Amino acid sequence: MGAHILNSGKLSGKPGKEEKYRQAMMEECEHLLTLSNRVLVLTKLDEGHLELHQEEVPLRPLLDDCQNFSENQQKGRIYDRLSSL
Repeated sequence: MGAHILNSGKLSGKPGKEEKYRQAMMEECEHLLTLSNRVLVLTKLDEGHLELHQEEVPLRPLLDDCQNFSENQQKGRIYDRLSSL
């Protein structure tokens, strides 16, 4: 949807909003790429092409990333609602 808004020209003359939409699109693209890569890894595991080894993983950075992503999503929704009023 962000690409449609940028291509429509509705945001020309509003560089702040254009940058906000571009940033949101980049974040979503990175998120989708990460999900796609995870699906590929799971497929390889399922087909026996990879072995899984247990190791300790620091949870705090993962939880912080999840929290930041959720907060950014929520801020975007609130901003979109306010700007449509």
